[in-house]
Amino acid sequence: MGLLQSTEVLKLILGTGSEMVGQLLLYDALEVDFRKIHVPHETTCQLCGLNPTIKAWSDAGKVPVIEEVGSDKRENNADQVSAQWLREALQNGKQIRLIDVRESHEWDICRLKGAEHHPVSKIQTENFSKDFGEIIVFYCHRGLRSQRTLRFFQELGYENCRSLIGGIDAWAEAIEPEMPRY
Repeated sequence: MGLLQSTEVLKLILGTGSEMVGQLLLYDALEVDFRKIHVPHETTCQLCGLNPTIKAWSDAGKVPVIEEVGSDKRENNADQVSAQWLREALQNGKQIRLIDVRESHEWDICRLKGAEHHPVSKIQTENFSKDFGEIIVFYCHRGLRSQRTLRFFQELGYENCRSLIGGIDAWAEAIEPEMPRY
């Protein structure tokens, strides 16, 4: 991994090759597999956001430490649903709007019946209602991107949203074992 990181730095310095800006390289050591995923810009970032305040080294000053990065610990996990709960809700005719936030190449592999495709990198909140008559269930591969999307929507006042625990992978394992997995 260190060699890959060093190579990226050299490519940036030399201005040659294809850099991985805006992408994340995932390495699965058990399967000896590499995957690239697009990582959208953080709009509030002081360096690359919509209104950057850091334009030179001297602007950075003391960089704040963000504690518990990525931890979305909550007392109440009512905003997360299991594959079993989702199956029962769909079978019982509950008004569920399934939103797949994975990227297009993942959508092409498998998807839940009736789902809409809104990749997390392109999702637009104005396409969604805050109406409690409809429950919006976000899902991704294993649940991380859908949880991030859920938190984003909750911050904007959407209380009718949920995230599928374990994503489509958990659904395939528990509900549809014949579904292609990756």
